[in-house]
Amino acid sequence: MHEFQDNKNRIPLIIRTIFYGYTSILLIDSQKGEIIQFPLRRVPNFVSTTETGPWFYYGIFRINNNIKNLHIYCFDCLTGEDRTAIVIEGTCTFGVLDTLLVGLDDRHALIFDSSPGPRLGWFFQTRLLVDFDDGRTYPVPEDLDGDSLARLQDVWLCGPGSDTLILKTGRIQWQEKENFWCQNDTVYTDQMETIAFCRTGDLIRSIKAGRAIPWTIVDRSDRSSALNVLESDHQYLYYWKKDFRSGVTLLTHFPLGRSAKPDDLQRYPFAEREWWWTWFRGGEGYGVRCTKNGATELVRLRDRQPLFRTLGEKAVYTDGDHVLTSEWPADPDKRGVRFRLRRRSDGEVLEEWNNRYYAYHSYDDRVVLY
Repeated sequence: MHEFQDNKNRIPLIIRTIFYGYTSILLIDSQKGEIIQFPLRRVPNFVSTTETGPWFYYGIFRINNNIKNLHIYCFDCLTGEDRTAIVIEGTCTFGVLDTLLVGLDDRHALIFDSSPGPRLGWFFQTRLLVDFDDGRTYPVPEDLDGDSLARLQDVWLCGPGSDTLILKTGRIQWQEKENFWCQNDTVYTDQMETIAFCRTGDLIRSIKAGRAIPWTIVDRSDRSSALNVLESDHQYLYYWKKDFRSGVTLLTHFPLGRSAKPDDLQRYPFAEREWWWTWFRGGEGYGVRCTKNGATELVRLRDRQPLFRTLGEKAVYTDGDHVLTSEWPADPDKRGVRFRLRRRSDGEVLEEWNNRYYAYHSYDDRVVLY
């Protein structure tokens, strides 16, 4: 506790420092309903943001002689053993919130850090590829066809076999960017946003050879528009681009396959606030919109064909033949949502769950009620 003196009162300020970490890894067999727990011998400060199969990357901060070191481990979920740690030391700032770890495969990971000092909008000054087999690190080229990896906002693995690294730059949310546009503020730094992808094999080979990374630029926006990634699966990347000048949002799904043709690209324009929820399943896009009489419609995006209509409920998912709807309780003091699984053709309720919440996992197209 520290006390600060002002003219009239002594105001106590309580400062709390919370230390947290991960303690174990749980492997869940959804078919057998079994859970295997691997207690971690070391408590990680942060973990990889990507899914790399049975290989789990994590990092720990240590200070030796006033020098901060970052130890990166690869945990093998098949054997329950840690791979040899890679130690990065020197000028790196290395704070839990300033470091991003991205696993790529069974031996490679990317590390992004704010050292030696972040600049506004250009945050990740250190970018390294870590190879656990040869114990080396390789600098990652910053250039992104006129943009910079220092401005990285999000990164994940997807595509066929999860062999594609997708990223987005522009360390700003689209609502903030739209506010800057409405205020005619031209000073802020994060005007440019870029969505790009690269095969992990091409990425690793290029970095080790000291060559430019062969990025495929999906889309880019300036200060008059904003990008927002919705989700991705093994075939497509789904995102929308909002034009602040016209108020029109363009919903797009972009093919990720090597044999994809330009005409595989599909776009759906819609007016501002027309849809309150959109998602894709098997390449087919769906949206939910409100009608003038207070009903909600489930609509197929490519032809605007209404598929299902309901009053007092909202559609949250469809597999084509069935619709999952949600209904919030009328009593604001009650928590949880009522879900109903309905047949799309006639709306008949097939099953019902009360006091639940839900999450949709786009990678394996699965809805979880909890």
